[in-house]
Amino acid sequence: MNRQLMTALGIAAAAMIGSAHVAHAQIALGDVDRSATLRFSYVGAPAAYDPPFSKNRYQETAFMLPVYDMLVRFDHNGDIVPSLATSWKFSDNGATLTMQLRAGVKFTDGSDVNAAAVVRSLTRTRNDPNSLLAGQIGSIASAEAGGPSIVVIHLNNPDANVLYRLATSAGMIVSAQALDKGVNLGATPVGSGPYRLVSSGPQGANFERNEDYFDKSANQFAKVSIVPIVDVTARLNALQTGQIDAGLFQSDQWPQIDRMVKTGKFTVYSVLGPNSLPLWLNTKVKPLDNPKVRLALAMAIDREAISQGILNGRCEPAAQPLQPGVIGHDPSLKAYKRDVAKAKALLQEAGVGPFS
Repeated sequence: MNRQLMTALGIAAAAMIGSAHVAHAQIALGDVDRSATLRFSYVGAPAAYDPPFSKNRYQETAFMLPVYDMLVRFDHNGDIVPSLATSWKFSDNGATLTMQLRAGVKFTDGSDVNAAAVVRSLTRTRNDPNSLLAGQIGSIASAEAGGPSIVVIHLNNPDANVLYRLATSAGMIVSAQALDKGVNLGATPVGSGPYRLVSSGPQGANFERNEDYFDKSANQFAKVSIVPIVDVTARLNALQTGQIDAGLFQSDQWPQIDRMVKTGKFTVYSVLGPNSLPLWLNTKVKPLDNPKVRLALAMAIDREAISQGILNGRCEPAAQPLQPGVIGHDPSLKAYKRDVAKAKALLQEAGVGPFS
């Protein structure tokens, strides 16, 4: 759940299927009531809000995103776009990344988001012995201020992924003033994000709009509540009865979600999720050491039937584990179409079988 998704969801009612499908009410974004509260239901309750020390960042990131900004962020296509940094440039040898910070941004404690604060935050994440995110930005050797609003990041080696790392929780920037005062950021986070935390506990987390935030499209709701409902059926029931406005759901709930969509109260938008479901083969075991056998298996599998039969058609047959938008994805690779005759011929060429 990224910030753009969270602010676009739930204007009246919404559902998110796995990480790939979003349904929400048909209403123009300009019609958002800026005095309204968005109630979003998530998998679990929040635990801590200090990014480098989050022990479950995949769950807790959803609770930290409203509070913290990163230097850069992902847009809905998976591309890197500006956030606290408005522009950036790599040196010719790829060993240095220079970033220009957005002017006039402040943390919610009133202190400035300047180069010194950004360097302090990145250095803490990279060097604190208890940081659980140090490895995520391990290619960063050091960071320094090249001026009040210029951050210079020195890399151990050229790293095409460093911007993508900085767009995750590893790149969340915390207040240097809060660190100086010894504020427990795990309980009282201080960032520069579109919302500030009001309360947090087993019943969920409540946020209120940061009125000084630079991007008014990112905090269109006056308040946001993230409500933990562990059971997906109970979560869906809460959506249908209006107890929540949006929620995280699973692909095996699609038939019920689809019926809700057909009422005309929901519209579904599909985006690629980050998960792949591969069949891993041990190529040291015969006959899987033979490429023709592996190709035969690839051509015998009916991927579309798996999608329809198990995931209600909510997945896309793939030829690689990397999705579009991920560095390394090759758009020229296409998933194999099922061809049993070709698979049998390959097995015969390999001297394997016959099989029933």
